[in-house]
Amino acid sequence: MQSAPEKFVRLCERFPLLQLVQSIALLLTLVPISIMIYAVQKSVLHPNCRVMLTLWSLSQLCHHLVVGYLIFHS
Repeated sequence: MQSAPEKFVRLCERFPLLQLVQSIALLLTLVPISIMIYAVQKSVLHPNCRVMLTLWSLSQLCHHLVVGYLIFHS
């Protein structure tokens, strides 16, 4: 019996279109993350809030980049 992630990997191997859709979705998420980082840096916020929001956005961006890397190299 296969686990759910193994079934999903098999599905992606049979239908490579899913990898393309995932890649496009990840690229589309880069735009709002970039806008949020820019807006946080330009807005009037307490310095601690600015640091927390910037680090949160950067960690989300790094997460998306790692997922994209794993999609292309799996």
